[in-house]
Amino acid sequence: MDSETVVHNGGCHCRKVRWRVQAPTSVVASDCNCSDCFMRANTHFIVPAERFELLGDSEQFLTTYTFGTHTAKHTFCKVCGITFRPRWSGNYIQVC
Repeated sequence: MDSETVVHNGGCHCRKVRWRVQAPTSVVASDCNCSDCFMRANTHFIVPAERFELLGDSEQFLTTYTFGTHTAKHTFCKVCGITFRPRWSGNYIQVC
């Protein structure tokens, strides 16, 4: 297992939402099987929540979509609609 970590930066298409995450140099990404992510072919990796950071004033551009059982909370940019953080799960986060 690779114990070295690097900083990965990402965000939405219009760049209103930006994030940074510290993760291993090699991550295991997987496809989400919920109907929303499946239709958009979302790929994500999971990291401890304390390694994730929203940058600048990103929070003001976020909104959430939920459906069905309302278990999954899909967070996306309210300007361009790009999902960047589909789900928090306890102390971990799925990063798209």
